[in-house]
Amino acid sequence: MSMILFGCVAASAAAVGWVSGRKARERHDQALLARTASAQPPPNPFAAFPCGLKDVMARTKDDELLISGGLRLSEGGVPVAAVFFGVGAPGVKRVLAVFSDRSDALWLTIEASDAVGSEPPSTLSAGEHLLERSRRIPVLVERFGVELPEVDREMILAEYRGGAGQSALVLKGSRRSLLAVGDTIAVSSLDRYPGS
Repeated sequence: MSMILFGCVAASAAAVGWVSGRKARERHDQALLARTASAQPPPNPFAAFPCGLKDVMARTKDDELLISGGLRLSEGGVPVAAVFFGVGAPGVKRVLAVFSDRSDALWLTIEASDAVGSEPPSTLSAGEHLLERSRRIPVLVERFGVELPEVDREMILAEYRGGAGQSALVLKGSRRSLLAVGDTIAVSSLDRYPGS
């Protein structure tokens, strides 16, 4: 009888030890997973686009852009465009607009802030060229990086095209607007030097 009692006590002790060891292992695995997750870099907000923050994009050896900040523009939760800002050579504030579904980009300079009326116009005058609006979509704007203009959370993206590759971009919000003018270029014509 004492052997049966001894066997039951030993089996109970082994079961308790196994359960506590398993719970300790689960706590250890959860802590390890939490440490690993916190050590992972944040996801790239511009993964859908051909460049990102801290990249250098060069059109020529004398015309480049060091990307310091960007706006991700989304329609219905899907990123449709990214507008990057930074300083280019020789000290010109540049804007590069790229699109998730296109192989061209807009290489621009900021012309004005808050210079657009209540609605982006159907045509814009850029120097000697008259540009016609080719696209108008409502977007949600997310800011990443530094040296960005003040923008609203909800804006209208208007894109303009003209002869000789001229282009313009208007971001129109309820309180702020931005107008940038420049050229339409192929993304493949840009040299990309990835940032750190």
